Amino acid sequence: MYQARTSGDSTRGSGQAQPGTLAALVARARAIGFYALPEDIGSDPKLCSARATDHPTATITIFEPSQQSRVVHYHGCYLATDHSTAPQLQALTAFEVAIDSAAGSSRWLTPPGSQTR
Repeated sequence: MYQARTSGDSTRGSGQAQPGTLAALVARARAIGFYALPEDIGSDPKLCSARATDHPTATITIFEPSQQSRVVHYHGCYLATDHSTAPQLQALTAFEVAIDSAAGSSRWLTPPGSQTR
């Protein structure tokens, strides 16, 4: 079970993932080397030697009985000014998309230009 708890948002949502979803996401985290990533991607010059402004940030935290791991991924981190990204960050971005897909996050987003009620 998961719940959306967005600060300042008057709408709340909840949902339930399919059985095995969490285990599959944790296995994927291990496969991409999530636990070896620095907590702050932006502070690692090997992953973020060139920064662009006004990009979103994703914070992923995995709670397991034996450990808690957190990665803050600023999406304006690049290897060079040509906007090339490290393979680890490409895998991390795909992992973030998988998390959003499993959680059904899109139902809590308002498309640009839409009016909320």
